[in-house]
Amino acid sequence: MQQEKIAQRELDMALDGEEMYLLEKSKVRCHLEGDGNTAYFHRIFKIKNTTKLITLIKDGDQILTKPN
Repeated sequence: MQQEKIAQRELDMALDGEEMYLLEKSKVRCHLEGDGNTAYFHRIFKIKNTTKLITLIKDGDQILTKPN
């Protein structure tokens, strides 16, 4: 019975070690390759910023185009 507990504990420790190794490996891979969605989010950000710009304002019949 004691040997089973020791064997189970060693198995648990080995599995925990493997899990930590794979976690670290995935972090390194993500850091080296970057996030796959980054280009998408940058594109959305640029589109939103360009559509938010005010290029002209109408003041009655007068059209204002200068920022000041």
